[in-house]
Amino acid sequence: MQANPLFRAVILTGGLALGVASRNGGRRPLARRALVLAAAIAFAFGFGFVTAPTAEAHNIGWVYNKTSITVWHGNTTYASTIQSAMSDYTFWTKLSLADPGCADFCNIVFNQASWPYGWQRYADAYNSIGDACAQWPNGYVTGLCNNFQFSKKADHGYVYLNTNYFPYGNPNWIMRHELGHHFGLAHVECTTASVMQDTPCSPPYTQLQPHDISDINALY
Repeated sequence: MQANPLFRAVILTGGLALGVASRNGGRRPLARRALVLAAAIAFAFGFGFVTAPTAEAHNIGWVYNKTSITVWHGNTTYASTIQSAMSDYTFWTKLSLADPGCADFCNIVFNQASWPYGWQRYADAYNSIGDACAQWPNGYVTGLCNNFQFSKKADHGYVYLNTNYFPYGNPNWIMRHELGHHFGLAHVECTTASVMQDTPCSPPYTQLQPHDISDINALY
């Protein structure tokens, strides 16, 4: 287990102080200064002036401009599966997903139709002024949704389900995977336990994994 940065900082600085004190009988100003420095570091960490670095999330290139997100899934075959995925994100992450019956005015709208073969489903996000976060179907990230400005973060979008591939073999994985893209998660390798595997390994992950949860919470 990795030691807490506050603990490491205090131990390191305090150790320096004790070392200096032992060599100088505890009477020299340098020893007192080292002890003061240890106390200052503890204060800074404790009150949030200095924060420990967090692991870098696998970000696709954008985040949403809100944590309370409305989702519409009422006109799809997989409404109950989508609701289960929403509950998973709400329970385990900082996001709160709800379906208040806002239909096409929700932040994320699931649509299904018979589209040309070649793709089973995809997530399509936009910022609040209508710029696409990515170009589909090639998935090229435009860079228009990753600014610090509120209007330049992802604000709304769609998940398209291609009925030519119904019934889906792994719908629980698919719905969590596509929602993950909306919230900013990129694909991961098969060696990583995650719903964001590009092609699910065997067995596919049908619930959010610790990797997914920590990535979402790091972004929000």
